Amino acid sequence: MQSETSSRNQRILSIHVTDVCNSRCLFCVVGVPDMKSDTIDQNRVLKVLIENAEKGYDAVNIHGGEPTSFKNFLDILKVIKSLGYPSVILQTNGRRMCQPEFVRRLKELNVSLAVISLHGSTSLVHDWLTKAKGSFSEAIEGIRNAIDLGIAVRTNTVICRQNITQLVQIIDLLNELGVKFVNISNIHPVGTAFKNFDTVVPNVKETTYWVTRAAQRALETNLTLTLEGFPYCVVPGFEDYHLESKAPEINMEFRGNTIDNYFEFMGRLRINGHVCDTCIYKNTCTGVYREYVYKRGWVEFEESATCYQLNQKKV
Repeated sequence: MQSETSSRNQRILSIHVTDVCNSRCLFCVVGVPDMKSDTIDQNRVLKVLIENAEKGYDAVNIHGGEPTSFKNFLDILKVIKSLGYPSVILQTNGRRMCQPEFVRRLKELNVSLAVISLHGSTSLVHDWLTKAKGSFSEAIEGIRNAIDLGIAVRTNTVICRQNITQLVQIIDLLNELGVKFVNISNIHPVGTAFKNFDTVVPNVKETTYWVTRAAQRALETNLTLTLEGFPYCVVPGFEDYHLESKAPEINMEFRGNTIDNYFEFMGRLRINGHVCDTCIYKNTCTGVYREYVYKRGWVEFEESATCYQLNQKKV
């Protein structure tokens, strides 16, 4: 999260408000492109907001799907404000934020941080991955509008085979736009991402090469950097930048299920294998996504794990 959302002391109520989306990303973890209707019970969403209104949450994080595509989106923001929640974090593809008046309305309704997806440094790559023509230019304009109107921006880039060689260029683009905070996410091969596994999921070697270079560029240009979902051995030397190690307390409502600790839950979706047994970070790294191991096994990680073992011997 942005600086105000990166403290361990902060408490965030995170709610999946809709499955509706105006993009059809090839790596969607919630499987939106394959859904025929919205599964969310809006009465339950309102019930969760009301029940938690006086429990000391610092912000409500709303996500989907694409929250801004949901017909009652602004009504949800009005409810959140009326219930006295201090601020709203909006996870969005940024497409509707290309409209300045819409962004002004977000500001009025206490949206303090927009986490905007950016999955390429060009429209060719971004629009191909999102399967939404014009989505890149809309997201870029949305970023500009948010910054101009005083809403903090953090971008999120999910690495795919198609964008991984553009990561450094994405960092450079963010600097040109005036973005101060970037998150690079490992692709979680579930939902649509699992369906398209062979098309979109990069291997360990190329992930290490390109993510390491992007992380270096981010730090060189004074961007605040977080990495999400990566085993430590895949991005060596950046152990202090993993989002999971510095995240706030997040309690989530997702499709009728209550998740008391989001990052602890996500940790259970990753596993350690035999190559992790002698790794110097075996007690802190949360491992590899299960689906990746199911598809490709542990062979790719053996060299990465050995790297950490050799480094430990040198120390």
